[in-house]
Formats: sequence, structure tokens, C-alpha cells
Amino acid sequence: MELKQEVIVTDIKMNFGSMVIFMVKWAIAAIPAILILIGLVTAAGIVIKMLIIDIPQTVGLSSSTTAPFTFTPYLAKVVTPIGTIRVSPANSSRVIVMINAGSSVMVTDSDPPWLQIKVGGKTGWIHDSEVKKLE
Repeated sequence: MELKQEVIVTDIKMNFGSMVIFMVKWAIAAIPAILILIGLVTAAGIVIKMLIIDIPQTVGLSSSTTAPFTFTPYLAKVVTPIGTIRVSPANSSRVIVMINAGSSVMVTDSDPPWLQIKVGGKTGWIHDSEVKKLE
């Protein structure tokens, strides 16, 4: 035997000011739910990044199927008035030494747009716009 209950919708009479207060309270009450959703989306993004990028690299897997790149060292010369050699491949990195235009350097590795070089017994990084490969 199925029981049926009748639902009656009634019109709620509320003045404008009360309606505004009611809507503001609902908006404030929704803030924790919005924060929880933002947290869940952020956490999901972190987990996806770990699964796709971080974990494969940690265990030695590559996300690409190409063969490892072997860098062939070459000679280059500084083409800017001053070549800035840095500790690491970043403009914010500490400067090791500055060398004059025309100076020869041995390029030993790359992390585009940066080149690892050896000059005067020092190893550092220079932006690829500052040097040109010698033919």
C-alpha cells in the first residue's frame, strides 16, 4: 500500500529589507562550502600533478617516449659586449664572472634558453642570446 502525501506550496510574504537580509545570510552560509570546494579542486590538481609528472620522474620513468638526448660539446664566442656567467640557469642566479665580447667558451650542456659553459677553469650558465656557436 503506497502512501501519498500532498505538498502544498504557499507564498511567503516578506518585505524587501527582510528578503535582502535573508539572501545575504544564505550567501554567507555558502562561503564554507565554496572554500571546501576550492580545497578539493586544489587537492585534486596536486594529486593529478603527482601522478602524471612527479612520481614517474621520481622512479626514473619518462613521460615521453623519445630517446635520451646526448649533448655534444662545442666552442662558441660571446657576441654581446659583456657575457654574464651565472651559478644556475636563471636571471636571478648569482653572477660568477663576466667575460668580454669575442671570448671563446666551451658549451658543455643546455637547458634552453641557457647554456652551461666552461671558461677559465670555471663552469657556469650563460643565456644563449649572449653567445654564437663557432663553425
